[in-house]
Amino acid sequence: MNGLNNVYICNAAASSEIGYAKLKLGESSLTSYLKDYAGTINVKTVTIDDVVTNLGLGCVDILKVDVEGYGFNVFKGC
Repeated sequence: MNGLNNVYICNAAASSEIGYAKLKLGESSLTSYLKDYAGTINVKTVTIDDVVTNLGLGCVDILKVDVEGYGFNVFKGC
């Protein structure tokens, strides 16, 4: 991807557990991108720990999250 070998795009939401969660579109900045959907959609969830393990990373030096108040659940998955 653009010659960057240290970038990984994960098509899932970070959470405290692996599975699926309902995303209420009215409560998310994603609403503008998902105009054709109304109400809620199901999204795949992953934990940061699982992503780190699957990528074979020894550690994470910096983790920046912007999850509009859901940070506690994201960090529970670390």
